[in-house]
Amino acid sequence: MELQLRMKRPQPAAGDPESAPMSRPARFSALLIAPNRSLGGQLLARTGEDLDLAVTHQLDSYPSPEALAALVDSSKPDLVFVDLATDIEAACGLIRTLAAHHPDIYVVGLDQRKDSETVMKVLREGATEFLHSPFEPAELRGALARIDRLRRSSGSARATSGTVIAFTSAKPGAGATTLATQTALALRALTGQRILLLDFNFEGGLVGAGIAPAPRYSVIDALDQAHSLDVTKWSMLTEYTGHIDLLAAPQDPYEGEVEPETIHALLASARLAYDWIVVDLPAVFQLRSQVVLFEADQGFVVTTTELPSLHLARRASAWLAQYGFGKERCRLLVNRAAFSASLDRKVVDDVLNCPAYATLPNDYRTLHDLRRFGETPGRDTELGASLHRFAARLAGSRDTGSPAPSQALGLRPAMAR
Repeated sequence: MELQLRMKRPQPAAGDPESAPMSRPARFSALLIAPNRSLGGQLLARTGEDLDLAVTHQLDSYPSPEALAALVDSSKPDLVFVDLATDIEAACGLIRTLAAHHPDIYVVGLDQRKDSETVMKVLREGATEFLHSPFEPAELRGALARIDRLRRSSGSARATSGTVIAFTSAKPGAGATTLATQTALALRALTGQRILLLDFNFEGGLVGAGIAPAPRYSVIDALDQAHSLDVTKWSMLTEYTGHIDLLAAPQDPYEGEVEPETIHALLASARLAYDWIVVDLPAVFQLRSQVVLFEADQGFVVTTTELPSLHLARRASAWLAQYGFGKERCRLLVNRAAFSASLDRKVVDDVLNCPAYATLPNDYRTLHDLRRFGETPGRDTELGASLHRFAARLAGSRDTGSPAPSQALGLRPAMAR
């Protein structure tokens, strides 16, 4: 098969070409493999729209593995765009080759339309991103931003893996989802590090509710690939909100079984890609919540000051202690605290049979004023100040209380009973 190679060279500016100053090089250089010339042309038409992207080489046919290797070695692109529309199997073969032999190059699949089966297929083969015609500038910028975050994160050695923080509730409706979301945002603001928010409420999660358009993938998609996830695939599965990465619950209730080993694999992969993984869980007595709590570095059982919630929190704390969860590993949070003369902090601690790790105020008005996902209460509010103190305390104690994976895995048979 004869390959048509076209080199894209930057043109000199008007005026004297010899004396014109050199333009700043693009942040990304790319190789475009597009037998479908219409598809390739549409992408090329977008590259000049302030995308910081330069397509330096273009192939009009799918190359052999040897030809691809030679071109990549000589041109050293940051990205490779691959046409999926002409021959999906040939394209996937190239993606596998690049993923196996050039893991530092990010592969972006191109197609004429968005098809979920095609997207998941190329993701499994090793693609980092998927884009479809007509390649809107906003979509391209979002893909390049995600790839840039991956490139920067992989370029710096990390001394430790990410920290998993899990929020569950003693009684549904205690506010664990709100605390998980706001803690993730507060940790981002406080540390500037990479944050992932996971929604494990498969039957009706509310993390990220109101985001438009709705996230393309859910935590179920990630669990389906848990044993093959790597750092690059997280970028494609998650929704970047401008502050943190989000992996929402499925839009339709999911009632299937998830093996503990699959959850372990998912969290182990997430630890390599993020500094903090914040997990929103259903009520503590569900098996799924117990599995994640035993995997987490720090777990929190959220309760309110209503007596039924307090009593269930005390029962949950005692139950978890039987399986090796000391009070330093799974702590109690009192949310929407409403104290009175007959119900003060000491009474709450007595009912819980231990001091609460933190107490957050009852402040519906401040939460109601938050208009969209990603907003946080101001530090000048009682709730905002409390959340900041809580996140600062977490960041300050990051290296304490981490269980070995074997410990968590060893407890699973007891949990299954």
